[in-house]
Amino acid sequence: VNAAEDMGSAVAVLAAATYSCFVNDAGSLYCWGTVAWMGAPANSPRLVALPFTVVKASCGVSHCCAVDSVGAVWCWGDGSRGQLGKGIVSRTAESAVRVRASG
Repeated sequence: VNAAEDMGSAVAVLAAATYSCFVNDAGSLYCWGTVAWMGAPANSPRLVALPFTVVKASCGVSHCCAVDSVGAVWCWGDGSRGQLGKGIVSRTAESAVRVRASG
C-alpha cells in the first residue's frame, strides 16, 4: 500500500468504528475520520504527534495503543473504562501516555 509521497509507504493499516489509521515505513502514525482524541474530524490522513517511533499499533472504538522501538507500550484516547493502562479510570488523553506496570 502506498500513501501520498510525503507520508511514506504504509506497513500496517488499522480500522476502528469511525476512524482509520496506518503506520508508515518511518514509524509514523497517520489517522483520519472522527474520534474525540483527534479533535476535528479529518477527511484525509493526519499525522498523529507521538514522542516515539511506532513499531506496532492497535486501535479500539475510541483509543489506540502502540509499541515503540524499545518495546514500551503507549496509549491515548478514551480512558473511561481504564483502557489506557494508567491504573485509573480517566477521561480522554489526547497525547500518548506510557503504560507502566503496577506494583
